[in-house]
Amino acid sequence: MKNAVTKILFAFLLTAMCGSAIFAQTAERINFEKEGSMSLVWEQMMPKGSTKTYVFRGEKDQTVSFALIEDTGKGKLNFDNFGTVDVSVIGRNQNFKLTEARDYYFTVINESNKQTSFRISISVTDAEGNPITLPIRNTISATHWKKMPSLGETPLLLAIGAGNAVWAVDIKNKVYKLDNDKWTKTDFGGLYDNSTISKIVVDPDGYPWVLADTLIFRLVNNRWTEMPGRANDIFISPLGLVWIVGASDSTGASDNNPILQWNETTRKWLKTKDPAATQIADSGGADAAYLLSLRNDGSVWFYGSPDNAHATKGRWKKMHGMYGTQLSIGGDGTAWLVGDTEGNVEEGFVLYRLDNASNTWKKMEGKCLYLAVDMHGQAWIITRDGNIYQYIGK
Repeated sequence: MKNAVTKILFAFLLTAMCGSAIFAQTAERINFEKEGSMSLVWEQMMPKGSTKTYVFRGEKDQTVSFALIEDTGKGKLNFDNFGTVDVSVIGRNQNFKLTEARDYYFTVINESNKQTSFRISISVTDAEGNPITLPIRNTISATHWKKMPSLGETPLLLAIGAGNAVWAVDIKNKVYKLDNDKWTKTDFGGLYDNSTISKIVVDPDGYPWVLADTLIFRLVNNRWTEMPGRANDIFISPLGLVWIVGASDSTGASDNNPILQWNETTRKWLKTKDPAATQIADSGGADAAYLLSLRNDGSVWFYGSPDNAHATKGRWKKMHGMYGTQLSIGGDGTAWLVGDTEGNVEEGFVLYRLDNASNTWKKMEGKCLYLAVDMHGQAWIITRDGNIYQYIGK
């Protein structure tokens, strides 16, 4: 009897705690019908120590599953009165059976001491575990975007190198290569068990590098080879220069994330005089070269070489009014950004392209979860419904 009373009191307190947390902030509603899919993935910028609550309508006997990818190791996801969801292993089933028709809440929490980006996925199936089909609400124009072959599993990351060598990573942490319009799952050894890939890039020879739990790996002779150092971000320029935003410890938590450049001869990361950043991108061109970086507050910064019409005389210059969560530069020097104006980074997903003549950002059609840019300066994106598109407009 005592145990029964204890359980009842515990359940009451847990529900009360969840409720108080929910009402402490306005929950963002997930509208599956509006998105046209019951399986969604999105990116959420999370300041240090912050929480973000979502709500969705669930029906009795439906099953909901979650996944969360972040680079600090201190991210959490609490689901309604089910408690904390184990998000430590990518690909592990995190399934919850809904017992009644009502609104369900879940909260993501950043317990680290740095701002970071959470990649969140939610999927809802019917009572038999089958996918629920909804009318597709396509916001991508076929005039400007070409739909690419489906990956099969939900894609999370993309990278494109020379010769349009296209690589991707899915929600289960598996690496794929696109050959003749068909995705092939790879099985290279060398990564540590249960490590989570947070970034993939491709060098000019078509070979990928990845970040896995801030460790750096490079594909050599069909095996992932660990490289020195740790990083929170990595970028390879069209000329093959490898840049990282360094991480100071195993969690990547650092108040000073330095920009470093790889020296293939000494096989060491060289320090630069560039300020701390969260992301870095390099146009790589011999003429009119420039660098872009994102800072902790999402602000976008520009560094123009002496040959650039917008040269910054050896200093980084803030691009006022623009904030981002992702940036990338193609082989022809064309830069794309995922973000928004007026510091509205939480809205995210909005695409912009840099106009080199005016050095200003032009809003483009479409929204996305993830961005990569090919050697011709055309963006490739992953949308929230898990589709992959290539930009074919002008």
